Amino acid sequence: MPEDVGLHIVYARNTAVYVSDESYFTRPVGTQVLPVYARTFGLASTSACAALIATANAGFMVELDQIHAKIERAEA
Repeated sequence: MPEDVGLHIVYARNTAVYVSDESYFTRPVGTQVLPVYARTFGLASTSACAALIATANAGFMVELDQIHAKIERAEA
């Protein structure tokens, strides 16, 4: 785990279509990123950024489970 020093920003892929949680990442303030990524959260500590990403990941998995349940009901 990265050392919790300095301020960081969470970025996510800038897209109209929801992209899975793998598109989230954190970088120290001042780091340049490609313009296909948008600032999602920050200025915050590394641990606060990691907590946000974990929460976003959990929400995505719940949505994925709900979609699978709807598909299974439709196929039955």
